[in-house]
Order: sequence, then C-alpha cells, then structure tokens
Amino acid sequence: MRALPLVLLALVASCRDRAAAPPAPAPVAAPPPAPAPPSSPPAASDADAGGAAAAPSTADERRYQQGLLDYDRGHLAFFTEALGEIKKAVARYDAIVAQLDKDRNVGKAREAVEAAARSVAAPMKALAKRVDALDGARSNAVPELQLLVYEVETGYPNAIRDRLNGREWPLPQKRAVVAGRVGELETWLAGLRR
Repeated sequence: MRALPLVLLALVASCRDRAAAPPAPAPVAAPPPAPAPPSSPPAASDADAGGAAAAPSTADERRYQQGLLDYDRGHLAFFTEALGEIKKAVARYDAIVAQLDKDRNVGKAREAVEAAARSVAAPMKALAKRVDALDGARSNAVPELQLLVYEVETGYPNAIRDRLNGREWPLPQKRAVVAGRVGELETWLAGLRR
C-alpha cells in the first residue's frame, strides 16, 4: 500500500515538470528572397491582367474633357437662358438689399424679400426640373446650374432674411459664392462658344 502513494507522487512530479518547461522553439526558416525590381514599368495589359489599375492617361482625360464640351455645346442655348434667369433673380434680390441700405426700412424690406421669393419660386422650380432632366455626369454646366438654382430659391433669400434679423455675415458670403459660381459658369459657356 505504501508503494501506491509513492507512484502517485512520482507521477504528479513528472507532470509538473512537463507543464513548467516551455516548448522548444520551432526552427526558423530563412526569409524568402526579395523580388527582382522590374526592368520597365508595367504595360496596360499587365494592369488588365490583374495588376493595379493604371492612372488615366492624358488621352483618356482629353476624351473625357471633349465629351463634356460636346455635351454642353449641345445645350448651350438652354444654359445661356438658365444663367440669364438666375442672374435676373439675383439682381432682383440685390435691388432689395440696395433699397434697404438706402431707406433702412426693415419692414418694407421683409415684405419685398417675401414677395420676390414667391415670384421667383415658380420659374426656379421649372428651371430646376429642366436642369435635372439633363445628364449632370456628362456636363460641367449642369451641376453648377443646380447649385445656383438652389441658391436663388433658398440660400440668397435666407441670407437676406438673416441680415434683416441682425446677422450681417451670411449675405456677403452668399454673394461671394453666387458671384464665383456665376463667373465660373460664364467662363465655361464662353469657352463653348469658341
């Protein structure tokens, strides 16, 4: 009977020694050799075969720009008409602000802004519908017109309302944004006429 406890004690001691010893490290393999540098840049066919996509070439960019020009030339008369409507609405709002600066009559200016916003709403909605029917992805003019229509419908009158409520800063910022977009669009359209 005495032998059994000694056997168990020896068995426990041997298990404890195995658990305490860390496993032997695996042999380290040599790193793979570095790939040889390419002797020339990959060709377009290499990129098509699963390599990284190549940057667009200047020929592709020229074709894209020519497509924009062709599309916008096809709608030049409409773009010119739309820009004229937008400029007319902005001039109407600017006349209200000029009158406010002259008279300092806030109540009269409020009424004038609301009347102008109501009278501009229908033509701008019709203009927005016509602009949205065009393909903005193939045009430089369509996205600019969409933004300008929004500014005339919402942004510009809200900036004037802010000024009437004592916040001066939105109106000069809005004027600068609208003037910049109108200028960019006029430059683009002038380039189409050449």
